[in-house]
Amino acid sequence: MAYYEFTLTVVNGATADKFVAQTIFEDGQVVYQPGGPVDRSGNGYPSVTFTSSAASGGPVDLTGSESVWFQLTELDANFKAVSVHIIGPYIVSEVGVVAS
Repeated sequence: MAYYEFTLTVVNGATADKFVAQTIFEDGQVVYQPGGPVDRSGNGYPSVTFTSSAASGGPVDLTGSESVWFQLTELDANFKAVSVHIIGPYIVSEVGVVAS
């Protein structure tokens, strides 16, 4: 069992001013992105890194064979949700790296 890190990079499709993201594991546990919403203005391809540890809403101790989904919520300039995208499922060990 280990803690994993995941990096989500918004490349295409996101058109809102800001976004927030979270990681959802197959057992229903959720890890939230650190900090507040990510501002997209002037930042072409922003990234968010999650760690399945207590500091990020865990602890989520993983074997690597679990399924994981990512939820991306786009926000307008007034922080109202304008769209929600759920991406996945993926296998933890195929999209994450063991956190050091």
